[in-house]
Amino acid sequence: MLSRAISVKTSANGWTAIWRAPFEDTVFRNDTAADPRQAILGADILGMGFGHIVPLPLESMLADGVGDTPGPALGCEGSPAATSAIGATSLDTVNIAALGAIAAPGDVALTLSGPAAADATAGTVILSDGGSSVFALAQGVADGGWTATFTKAQLEGLADGTLTATPSFETPTGAVNGSPLKIVKDTVAPTLDPTLPPGTYSGVQQVGLAAGGADKVTYSLDGATPQTYAGIPVELKAGTHTLTGTATDAAGNVTTASWTYAIDAPASAPPVAGPTARPTPTVTTTTVPSSRSLVVRDLHMRRSLRRSEIRRRGITASMRLAAGTRTVRIAVYRRVGPGELELVTRTVRTPGKGGAYRVRLGGNLRKALTPGRYVLVVTPGRSESRFVSADERQRSFRVTQR
Repeated sequence: MLSRAISVKTSANGWTAIWRAPFEDTVFRNDTAADPRQAILGADILGMGFGHIVPLPLESMLADGVGDTPGPALGCEGSPAATSAIGATSLDTVNIAALGAIAAPGDVALTLSGPAAADATAGTVILSDGGSSVFALAQGVADGGWTATFTKAQLEGLADGTLTATPSFETPTGAVNGSPLKIVKDTVAPTLDPTLPPGTYSGVQQVGLAAGGADKVTYSLDGATPQTYAGIPVELKAGTHTLTGTATDAAGNVTTASWTYAIDAPASAPPVAGPTARPTPTVTTTTVPSSRSLVVRDLHMRRSLRRSEIRRRGITASMRLAAGTRTVRIAVYRRVGPGELELVTRTVRTPGKGGAYRVRLGGNLRKALTPGRYVLVVTPGRSESRFVSADERQRSFRVTQR
């Protein structure tokens, strides 16, 4: 962080750093974009020496530029200017993997720490889900820096969602609360199911992946390099195939599953013997309706929706379904780049027959649709496992903040 052309003058009241040309390096503020809660202990953000009191001793530490919290740089907790606060957390997100890595209910699963004001004598940290709360004592407050630990059992007792950690410190003038810290708890893995049940089929098949609550879905066919699944069904030709899918949600919870399919080549009927026999055409047995047979028509929805409106009522689309349509698969994708889509949600509805059909999507979608551009895709089918991607229709729409 500091130029090599530097000299330091010290005195009883502090020190002065002097840079002299040529400036072989450049001084940056937090040039590595370090997270103060995770990276404050990294050596690349320490300038030199040690020192935790005012006035600074002849050897002093520089650790500026890793956050906007007022007060002295982390590491200088003993300074009279220090304020009591949460400075670091061992977990930003409590997910299945984080709790699964802890062996016993009484083992430490979450550690919070930070600076303490010079007049602080004791402290407590309360962790709440908005309904239930657990607490831990802050250790080491008198030394200017504290640590509080929560066990696996305590975290498991709190509901999934946003947890709020609030520190409170005792001082000669009374209790002082520090700034709260938000921590996400999500221990529900996304669901992942194929649109075609595993088994034996005749003729080329199309298999889609339905993932509830997933932020990203990937798939691999027969051990090939995993690819991002963007709603386009995987084609299975004659042979035995293993399809492996992985669904990951925003909290890092992962669901992986594999399905095996045996695809037989379509059979041909033999010609009939005899002088009057006529050629018999090839008979192909398929498990999906012929192309364009269930085409979705007149798909309409508003092109621009306000986020506040979606939070209240969800989104609505109307369409006209062809005769023979029994189910429709409705998916919403977020445009994350040129030609790149990210699945937001997918659901299957059962109108039961063709004709005019209107659908409203709500639930988790109310919060998931943040400002941006999206695509609604409607795919018809004769059953919940027989969808025809060639007949699907899509509409683009935009979500605005106001």
